[in-house]
Amino acid sequence: MCSKANALPSERVIERDASMRVACNSALAWMLELLSSVVSLSLFFYISLVDAFHMESDEPRHTAI
Repeated sequence: MCSKANALPSERVIERDASMRVACNSALAWMLELLSSVVSLSLFFYISLVDAFHMESDEPRHTAI
């Protein structure tokens, strides 16, 4: 078993590529989670606003006959 200092340059490149892949995957997962939260909050507020407008329109309207 060799240490990282004695590793061949190609092994260091492979190791660096693997760590970059992990970093990119975790960043992508974080961004997707953030996007999911933004979409969920947007839908919640949109539904709340639509519900509020529907409650206002439930009042009886006085129309001239």
